[in-house]
Amino acid sequence: MRKILFLLVVFALTSVSADAQFLFRVSGNGLKKPSYLFGTIHTLPGVLLDSIPSYQKAEAKCQQLFAEMDITDQQKKNEFINSGQEALMLPDSMTIYDLLTPEQLELLKTVMAKQTRELIMARTTDEEAKARMTDEKFYLSAEVGLEQMKHLMPLAFSSTIDLLINTSFATFSGTIIDQTCIERAKERNMAIGQLDQVQQDSLAKMRETLMQNIPAQVDTLVNVLNTYEQRKQRGAEQKHFFEKCKEYWMAGDYEGFMQLCDETDFVEKSPQLLKARNEKWLPKIKEAMKAYPTIFAFGAGHLVGPSGVVQMLRDAGYKVKQIK
Repeated sequence: MRKILFLLVVFALTSVSADAQFLFRVSGNGLKKPSYLFGTIHTLPGVLLDSIPSYQKAEAKCQQLFAEMDITDQQKKNEFINSGQEALMLPDSMTIYDLLTPEQLELLKTVMAKQTRELIMARTTDEEAKARMTDEKFYLSAEVGLEQMKHLMPLAFSSTIDLLINTSFATFSGTIIDQTCIERAKERNMAIGQLDQVQQDSLAKMRETLMQNIPAQVDTLVNVLNTYEQRKQRGAEQKHFFEKCKEYWMAGDYEGFMQLCDETDFVEKSPQLLKARNEKWLPKIKEAMKAYPTIFAFGAGHLVGPSGVVQMLRDAGYKVKQIK
């Protein structure tokens, strides 16, 4: 449960094939050779790359690949997980048991048990195994999970519950496309870079802020627990959003994808997840392209909008054109 909060990268669907995708060539502004932006949908399997000739051609022309994070490097993943956990730890003398009433703790365990049951049942095809999964076992599992997470801030619980709701439709358990991009690059002996970095000073500031609003976090967690069923319904709507994203990606319909993001206010609802990260990425992208032809693989949501990577590069004087 603890790792789910900090490393929830595997969303999934079924195996499919692609004729097109969100691949952009970046040229001009002093670049001797072009670089490429590859917008991924995290809900797609990595085997798709075998059916995308344009990606393979771009990959062959590049000397390095930059991803959001090198999720194939276990040490880097552990550093990310540990740093996130440290930032969300309660003071040494405090646990979640001290912050919630007995009734609220009971509700938390009930929701955790219900969510675990729903996720496991959705992925289990063995009917006999399902029959052995009693409500009592799920409740006991929730008690164990709560004990393991008791030193984390309320934000960790509310975020985990919401994240699991929004990814409850995942059934694919293979290698996601982002990971496959990195693995292929390593097989070609390409250099690997990360757009995101763990900034200890930023984590320290975040922790300081979180320590000051623990009561507000409790209120948020209680609200999440009391509105669990309604949030599940919104999770179903989120599933529809990702399904539409997949459809546009498979068709190479970037304009349709942009319109979908605009209609759902996807970028506006995620300023820290998208805009702030894009602004931090831009200097790294420009520096990497100047040094070597580079392919950048990251979530397609980072491409769109006035603060998206595509527009920011155009504003900086580069030519950015989708390859169809």
